[in-house]
Amino acid sequence: MTNTLPIRVILVEPETPGNIGAVARAMQCMGLSHLRLVNPKRFPSRDAYVRAVGATELLDQAEIFSTLSEAISDCGWVVGTSGKIERSELPRWTPRDYSGLVLEQLYTTGPPPALVFGRESSGLTREELNLCQGCIRIPTHPQASSLNLAASVQVICYEVWSAWSHSAQQHDHTAPPLASGAQRDHLVDQLEQLAIEVGALDPAVPRQMMQRIRVLISRSIPRSAELSLLQSIVKRARAKIRNLYGVNGRAELTGR
Repeated sequence: MTNTLPIRVILVEPETPGNIGAVARAMQCMGLSHLRLVNPKRFPSRDAYVRAVGATELLDQAEIFSTLSEAISDCGWVVGTSGKIERSELPRWTPRDYSGLVLEQLYTTGPPPALVFGRESSGLTREELNLCQGCIRIPTHPQASSLNLAASVQVICYEVWSAWSHSAQQHDHTAPPLASGAQRDHLVDQLEQLAIEVGALDPAVPRQMMQRIRVLISRSIPRSAELSLLQSIVKRARAKIRNLYGVNGRAELTGR
C-alpha cells in the first residue's frame, strides 16, 4: 500500500493466526500497513491468509521479533492497549483521545509511533505496559468488558484514520523528533548503573526504583535531543565517579 500512516501495529504473542489475518485486514481498511509480531504462536499460517481478505501483502511484509523491547526499539511514541489500565500509572486515553494526540506524531519526522496489543487471553503484562508511554482502553458495556483482538485494532485505527482524514489544521512538519525506544532503554540502563555507583541502588535488592524511573521517562514523552542531553550528563557523572573511586569503586551515600 502507498500513502499509508506510519504507525506500527504490534501484536504481542498473538495466539490465533486467524486473528492476525483479521488485524491485517482491519489495518488496510484504515490506511495502516506496518504490522509487527512478537513471538506469534503460529505464523505464517493459512488461516491468517484466509482471514486477511485482500491484505495478504501486510502479512508478507510483517516483521517478527522475539521481545517487545526489540519491536519498539526504533519507535517513538509507544502506546499500549489494555482493559486493566486502572493498575497502571501511565496516562490513560480513549481511542478518540489518542487519535487527536497521535496526529502531532504523524505530521512530524523522527521515529514512528507504535500501537501495542496484547494476547487474546490475557492482554499485556504490567512489565510490557511499562515499556509504553500511555494506555488506551476502549469503553464497552459493563457486561461485555473486552473486544476481540481484531475488533480492538479496527476501533482504534478507525479513530486515527478519521482524525487524520478530517484534519484541516496546519502542523509544524519540522518539530523535533521523539526519542526512540532504544534511546529510552539506554538512558534507563545508564541511570541504573549511575544509581549503583553512587550507592543509591542496591543491585541485590533493586525494589521498584528502576521500574518507576522507566515509567517516569515514558510518561514525559521526551524528544530525542532531550534524552541525548540527559545521557550526556549521566555519562559525565559516571566518568567523574570512576575518576574519584576507580573503575570498580563505588560511592557510599549516607541518609539513604
